[in-house]
Amino acid sequence: MTEISTSVPEDWSSVPFQRKAWFCVAVAILCPPVALWLLKTKTFYFRQKGKIEELSRTRKIVMAVSAVVMTFAWINVLLGGVSDPNLAKGLLPECDSKLALSTLKDVVSGSPAGKGIQIDDFQTITDRSGPTASLGDLSVPVDSRSCTAIGLTNVGKKTFWYEITWAGRQSDRKVYVEAKWQ
Repeated sequence: MTEISTSVPEDWSSVPFQRKAWFCVAVAILCPPVALWLLKTKTFYFRQKGKIEELSRTRKIVMAVSAVVMTFAWINVLLGGVSDPNLAKGLLPECDSKLALSTLKDVVSGSPAGKGIQIDDFQTITDRSGPTASLGDLSVPVDSRSCTAIGLTNVGKKTFWYEITWAGRQSDRKVYVEAKWQ
């Protein structure tokens, strides 16, 4: 079923758009498995210095590898889901959740006061919100969490106080983290 190319078209306008390399690149971004099939079964052309050339085997391999990478990227986007199980339930993340701690690291490294501070790990993480934050396995919706963490940084141990709250409208809520440290 492989299409056999007998000759390269002489006029670029006579090359159908679905045979131009840019089309295959666009398909590779939007639907990578289809691009893999097209690369295997069809001939593609590109224009270089005014000359029309057939896509070489090497370029097809590079595009195929890119399409495979894009396939995994799309799978990650589509099946990755919510990074914190509480968010899926409409609840704020816990103080010790990966989302809260990675956001805290981003807040510290992105602030002027935190310039040069790299948090390597957290030792002790405490939820100071009180008994309404969680009751055993039954999570109770809260609007904010007050947390404390002892962080191991490149400049020694630091105590971080951070508040996790909702930001935005009810329909499009995002997690907001405000932090201070010493």
